[in-house]
Amino acid sequence: MVPSQHSVLKGAFEWIVVVAIALVATFLIRSFVVEPFVVPTGSMESTIEIGDQILAQKVSLELGQPVKQGDIVVFHNPDATSEHDVLVKRVIATAGQT
Repeated sequence: MVPSQHSVLKGAFEWIVVVAIALVATFLIRSFVVEPFVVPTGSMESTIEIGDQILAQKVSLELGQPVKQGDIVVFHNPDATSEHDVLVKRVIATAGQT
């Protein structure tokens, strides 16, 4: 193998490793730390508009911190017949409150 070919292959391998690390880091961050969403409905208008892009952090719930009154939460829509897969809502009451 000629030295120039060796350096080209080494450079290509380094790029492949960098891209692989970036993809794994992106997957881990989106799975456990923060995930981007686009607001699908106008239920939070004046605070969050339709089409706004938001980042929802997941760390608090993973560390066992409870959801508090006034928090804004993002969750998967339990209504499978709805056209919106994700909902963005403000918590107005927690367990035991009426």
